[in-house]
Amino acid sequence: MARTLGAGRQAQDRRDRGGAAYLTNDMPNDPEIGDRDWARREGIVAFARYPLMVEDRQVGVMAMFAREPLPRTLEMLASVADDIAQGVERRQAEAALREDEVRYRSVIAALEEAITVHDAEGAIRACNASAEPHPRRHG
Repeated sequence: MARTLGAGRQAQDRRDRGGAAYLTNDMPNDPEIGDRDWARREGIVAFARYPLMVEDRQVGVMAMFAREPLPRTLEMLASVADDIAQGVERRQAEAALREDEVRYRSVIAALEEAITVHDAEGAIRACNASAEPHPRRHG
């Protein structure tokens, strides 16, 4: 299995530089493929890659290997690439937001000053330990 991923990654690496879609139906003889012996041994004849773009940024790449030629593959990949790219970007944004939230909470928790977060109606939605009410001590 690692062998399959390695060959695919080599093929993708060569094309990622330009970000262009790529299709070969002669993978065992294509000089752009890093491990042609693997393709021959596994009977792989076709490789397609399509960049996943959001605006002008590449957020990923789709890749496909096949034991038969892949006609019209780039058109089919293009038809779903935008949706997949937006999903990838959304997942990346969600992960970044979770990391920011953890960082924010740790900074707020470490402050000695009382910090409270209020909603539009003025209700307290969050606070750090310094802002939590403490029982009065009568002495």
